[in-house]
Amino acid sequence: MSDNFDELINKIKNNTAEENKKLADNLQQHLTSEQSAKLNELLADSGFIKKIMSSDAVKNIINKIGGECNGHQ
Repeated sequence: MSDNFDELINKIKNNTAEENKKLADNLQQHLTSEQSAKLNELLADSGFIKKIMSSDAVKNIINKIGGECNGHQ
């Protein structure tokens, strides 16, 4: 899993913003309607987003992608 995760991070890091948008859109298209609804519910919860964004795991991912200097926030 770790190798696949690092590969995904490298792909995101090296993609353009447009390529990453297409990747995200493609991933969302493969969600069931129930999964999509739950994802939208979570993304609309600002408290949840703040909690996730302050976690060490997410901070580590953002640093691997290139941090705020590349606009990945």
